[in-house]
Formats: sequence, C-alpha cells, structure tokens
Amino acid sequence: MASDYNPLVDIKTLAPPDGDPIVYLNFLRKIFIADKPPPDLRRQLLEKFDEILQSNELANILGWEALPILLEVADSESCLSTIARLGNPRECILGVLEELQKLELEGIEDDWQEEETTADGPAKTREPNDIDQFCTLLNLLSILHPRLKTKHPSRFLGSTIIAIINAYQPSHRATIAVGKFVHAVSGKKRPTLPGRKSSLSITNVMRPDLDTSLPTAPDPEAQEEDKLESAIQKKLLQGLVTAMLDFYISEFPLEWAGRLLESFDPKRVVAGRTTLAEAFQTKPDFQIRDTVVGQLVVSTIFYTSF
Repeated sequence: MASDYNPLVDIKTLAPPDGDPIVYLNFLRKIFIADKPPPDLRRQLLEKFDEILQSNELANILGWEALPILLEVADSESCLSTIARLGNPRECILGVLEELQKLELEGIEDDWQEEETTADGPAKTREPNDIDQFCTLLNLLSILHPRLKTKHPSRFLGSTIIAIINAYQPSHRATIAVGKFVHAVSGKKRPTLPGRKSSLSITNVMRPDLDTSLPTAPDPEAQEEDKLESAIQKKLLQGLVTAMLDFYISEFPLEWAGRLLESFDPKRVVAGRTTLAEAFQTKPDFQIRDTVVGQLVVSTIFYTSF
C-alpha cells in the first residue's frame, strides 16, 4: 500500500543482499532525485545510505553505479567519500571518468568571489554547477588512484589525465582542483604554506573537499607494481601540470613581461595610472592568478620531482 511507503525505512530494507541491486538503484534515483526530498529528509536519507555503504561488499556492489545519482544530490560528499574509500577502485575510476566526459565547463561562471555571508545573515547555498562537479570528481580520483595496486597503474593514470584535459576549461577553482589531484596522486607531502587573501577567498566557495584521511579498503585485485611505473607516472603528472599552466595562463595572463618592464624601466610608467605590479598586489582578480599558478608550479617542482 502507498501508505506503507517510508523511504527512511525502505532505504535499508530494500538494500542488497536481500534486495535486488538494480531495483535498489532505481529506488535511490526515485527518493533522491524524482521525489526532490526537503533538505532535512535528504540529509537523513544520505546518513542511512552512508551507513549501508560502510559494508565493503555493498560498496562494491552499489558504489560505482550509485555515483551518478549521488553527484546530483546536494550534501552527498560523505557517501561519495565512502564509495571512493571502500568500492572497487578500478570500477569507480571508470565511473568517475564517464561522469567527467559529461561535463560542459565552457561558459560557466567561476564565482570564486561569492561571499559566505550577506547583510541579512548567511548566504543561501547555491546550486552546484559543472565546475563544482569537476572539483568533486577530481577529489574522488584523489582517493581512488592511491588505492589502485596494479602492475601498470600508469595506464589508469593516463586515461584519467586525458579525461581531465578534455573536460577542463580554464577557471580558478578547476585549476586548483587539478593541483590538489596531483598532490594526492604523487603521494608526497609538504608543510602547509601560510594562507593568502586570494587563496582563502577561493577556498570559501569550493564544495567541501572529500576527507582523504579516513581508512581505505585494500585493492581486491592487487598486483605488484612494475619497477618502471613510478618514473612513468611522474612524467604523466608533469605533463598534466604543464598543460594546465598553458591553458590557464592563456586565459588569465600573468603579465610577467609587463611587470618586469615596469621594474627595470620606471620611466615607462604613466603617472597616476595603476601599474601592473600594483594591480597584482592589490586587486583580487589579479591576485588569484598568482595564487593558482603558484600552486601548480609547486606541484611540478615538489610533488613530481625525482
């Protein structure tokens, strides 16, 4: 009977192994997307689904097929993180790359300066756009790739890099997400640098990073890695960062030549006009360019160095 329908109960009783996986996935699509639940109910459903995914077996059965559903659901970061941590890394990587291919980043406003609060109080949560999806998918890949234990991980990394480059359009948030991905996949760590005004501003409007500190399940199909793989992966990551720098600086010039010319030949500076050096020191639209490129350069020099 329709009166017996209770998604908070059914989300557990219909789950595999007692329930059919395909039927259950259709059920998830209904309760999360078709029914458009109010925020409180949506969060409760996500909490219960996250509890279900704590089982490695169910994370493997449902994980990669539930990804496209959860990516359309606000506040689903915890479930996505659980899938990336416990699901089959090979299947999940393929699922994430498929979602990357669907993105259309061209023409989307990179509202990195959006304020967290307004005069009337906290700002309303904005609807996620494809730049947010791009950042979330790269966060997932940052968890999945280090879990992968195979003879030739560079083959997976190569496919991932191609998908990233094809999906990428120059924007501040997307470029920072790429730098974070390189950091995570390289496996190298460095001390956190002091925050700058522009870097803090951009962090405020990015969707929450998925927690990469939680324990992950071992690769169920683990193999010993070929001894040449480390060098190959470093070269692939260096190529990715170089391509991102090329795309980004072509769209957001850093005016290095102009700034140097002002420094070495002050006579060319027009009195009363803001110089390029001053603009890059005081204007957020210019400051953020230095921040983004700085992170990518650090990725190249530190994370992928031999």
